[in-house]
Amino acid sequence: MDERSAQVLLHAVETYIRTGRPAGSSRVREQTGLPVSTATIRLILHELDEGGYLHQPYTSAGRIPTDKGYRYYVDYQRSTERTAAARRQLRYAYRQAVSRHLQLVGALAHAIATHTRAYVIAGTSPGGNIAHTGISYLLAGDGEEQIETLRELSTHIDRADELIERVAENATSTAQAYIGRENPFLPAVHTSLLVRTVTGPGRRTTVVTILGPKRMPYQQYLRVLDEAGDFL
Repeated sequence: MDERSAQVLLHAVETYIRTGRPAGSSRVREQTGLPVSTATIRLILHELDEGGYLHQPYTSAGRIPTDKGYRYYVDYQRSTERTAAARRQLRYAYRQAVSRHLQLVGALAHAIATHTRAYVIAGTSPGGNIAHTGISYLLAGDGEEQIETLRELSTHIDRADELIERVAENATSTAQAYIGRENPFLPAVHTSLLVRTVTGPGRRTTVVTILGPKRMPYQQYLRVLDEAGDFL
């Protein structure tokens, strides 16, 4: 993909994540600042649609990202930068949770949910405690997409034990994002799963996950999960 098309795609995805509205050619042209006409942007959006990166929900509407579009966005934008502010905020939330006498896994889940305003499932494998928190953040949305997301997430919540065990079996050293059907652990269409694992003494693995709609701030959440590894 050439740089111009990449910039159009990235801004289209960013617009949808931020507003929940399909990205139109005029808005994308304004945001990218590219020295081309609206007609040219419209053509690029059409090509990205044909390439499977974007989808037009109905005629004359703007575009929304597909799983392939989200994946390109995550891979392009992924950064390992850690900000001092993010570390301080996460540590503060963690200390607050500990002060409420939550166990390690529960305190970490609560800290991440508080910091990100996302739904978090955390646990240890094999056979350890499992904590989940942040369901109220999922209920804050609305619309048909939100209903489908909640329906799918409810099955994941019911299978939290299985999720933790399966993620632990496939532990990685950095945070990973699985978008929609990429999820290798549980069936998914409308949701994304972000995971971070740390294996300690005795092959005991701590797993922290963020579950939510595909329209989420991936870079922020991935950085927080990488930071969470410092607590483990």
